[in-house]
Amino acid sequence: MKRSMVFEGIVTILLIVLLFLLYIMLTTSNTQDYNWEVAGSGPVSNIHLGENGTLYAFMGTRGNAIYAIDNNGTVRWKYQVQAQWNVINKLFHGFPPSSDLSYSPDEPVFATHNGTLYLYVREGGDSSPLEERLIAISDSGNTLWDVPLGNYSEPYSDVRVSVENGSIYAYSDYKVTVLNESGSVLFTVDRVSDPPAVDENGNMYLSISNVEDTWSLDRSYQQPMGAIVSYNSVGSVEWLYTINGTLVRPDVAEDLRQLYGSLPMYQDGLLYVPVEKGIMALYTNGSVKWSREFDLDRLTLFSLMPIDEQGNVYLSQDNDQGVNLIILNKDGADLVSGEQIYFDRFSYACGDPYQGRIYYYESMNYKGQASLDNLITYNVAAYDLIRNEKLWDYAIPAEKTNDLVVNKNNVEMLGLADHGAESYLVMRNNNSKGAEIGTRQALKIMPAKDSIYLSFYTVNYESPLVLGRSDCLYSSAIYALGEDGALQWSRPTDSFATSMAANNSTIYYGTKGGKVVSAQMDSVVDGIALIALVYVFFRFFLVGAVTRARDRLDKNDNRNRVLQFIVRNPGATMYDVSRGLGMNLGTARYHLLILGINHRITAHRTDLKYIRYFTNSGSYTIEEQLAMSLVRRDGVRKILGLLIEKPGMSHTRLAEALGMPESSLSRYMKELSEKGIIDRETDDAGMSAYFVNSGHKQAIASMMEQLND
Repeated sequence: MKRSMVFEGIVTILLIVLLFLLYIMLTTSNTQDYNWEVAGSGPVSNIHLGENGTLYAFMGTRGNAIYAIDNNGTVRWKYQVQAQWNVINKLFHGFPPSSDLSYSPDEPVFATHNGTLYLYVREGGDSSPLEERLIAISDSGNTLWDVPLGNYSEPYSDVRVSVENGSIYAYSDYKVTVLNESGSVLFTVDRVSDPPAVDENGNMYLSISNVEDTWSLDRSYQQPMGAIVSYNSVGSVEWLYTINGTLVRPDVAEDLRQLYGSLPMYQDGLLYVPVEKGIMALYTNGSVKWSREFDLDRLTLFSLMPIDEQGNVYLSQDNDQGVNLIILNKDGADLVSGEQIYFDRFSYACGDPYQGRIYYYESMNYKGQASLDNLITYNVAAYDLIRNEKLWDYAIPAEKTNDLVVNKNNVEMLGLADHGAESYLVMRNNNSKGAEIGTRQALKIMPAKDSIYLSFYTVNYESPLVLGRSDCLYSSAIYALGEDGALQWSRPTDSFATSMAANNSTIYYGTKGGKVVSAQMDSVVDGIALIALVYVFFRFFLVGAVTRARDRLDKNDNRNRVLQFIVRNPGATMYDVSRGLGMNLGTARYHLLILGINHRITAHRTDLKYIRYFTNSGSYTIEEQLAMSLVRRDGVRKILGLLIEKPGMSHTRLAEALGMPESSLSRYMKELSEKGIIDRETDDAGMSAYFVNSGHKQAIASMMEQLND
């Protein structure tokens, strides 16, 4: 027998073994699928990642069981709120029932700071008025203090708790109560229409309210009057600004309320005040930076994106097909004027203020006749608001379907508890099962730093629903998408993930089934097996394809176009190539692979987001590749260009000169410092000055000049 045949046989056997091992890992449920898992006492209504890395989970239908979990999945403490109080309460965000903007989610209200949880609770029952309190729970799970806030009798008042500069701000019943960390009340302010904005120094900005006796049963509804008032940290009035017009309560989507759910809204030293048919920006000293009005009816802040991280303001005018959008930059100038966005504004959607995008449910995937195994899935789309274009869509698959009989133990986990299961059980009295198919779906989207996480659940069940008799089929999973909409990974869940939080590559989620899970994007063991499999497949089975591609390397027009694009645009990414040449992303990826294998181009990665490509003819040193990769990013290029032109600038002067939010500048400066690109020097007075590192300065200047050419 020829040696080559023996060798090929060994390789084939090795490949089969690796495939089998990979199959076992992907189809076997074990602890390698996640970092840790905690089973709680009821459905998880909300999770929150505190600043010290502690994960807080609110469990049970009333949220009264609170778990504090550390990074290793250890439950540090459990806290049980007394039965007379509700942690989960129905909240009215300032709009009366007759308003189209009225909505009332059920959720907990809390804030965390330095390991302490500050929790709002309300007396249970339907009686009015209902007592409300603020509880402080220590980092060891003990009650530090318990302070009454009053009696909750106004059903249209928002509720909010926040912590700034060592003080706790509790807003409810049109009143702000300010407390110190010991639970002592510092001062209160009555007749406050909406949650106040509080800056980093503890200065508070609020709109006073007007009482209208419009509603019956002694229920008054208060709306904002035309004035903004500033209080300092000890409760003294600093200034009052009278609005020349009607102050408008903003309608802000629920997942953005912690950022923008105040009136006025505050960001990076500016107060944003929505008025009828426009908006104005005030400095924190009460002076006006800019003001804009438009002769348009029904013009309001765009609820999915009132303000983005760059300080751009989004105003919208609803219509039947979507919204007309006006976008102003942080100086009040038109960035986009009258852009039409086509999407179903009544379907699930969320905004991403960090990317300037919205993500929304675009359509259903459903084919054929209704049957138990014909699950409905969704298409999710991403839309860039400033560029006014749809970026991508993703068809959510049905992951790992599960079939079971609905009973009293799983009906809540399946999300069918409110579909009349108990009443149908009594009415049908164990008669034959129904022939019709009922369906239900749930979708939650959470943008994170480098990923977009989807929690999706779909179920088909025999209807009418009979506990102990009706069959159902369901699928529930978490999906992680990249910024280009490509699937990074997916993970089946026991039931719908009701709440999610992310930190770097780790996602935490709580489910209706009562579990809190920590999962990472990559599994080390799976990665090793996959790398081995890819290596064997590539080394022994693709080598022929690569050889053939090398023989005709210069004869492929698309490949030559890709190579020439890299020559003209050093440091371009795969997405740049795809967009610049109008080429399918998969085609661009393939040609970049072939060019890399044949040493025509080289890849350089400076961060976790992008791989950048350069010609491999020795044209660029490692330092130049790093420099070009950095200066291709608009924000980094502006910072480095200014520091080369004016070395020794402070952080504050840089932010002012660039017109960049200090939060964004801080992230860039931290990254550049960690890479050794910039140096910081501190004078005797403690003032910091920044310089481009001398070892990188020439390369950066050269690459900036080449990019400008």
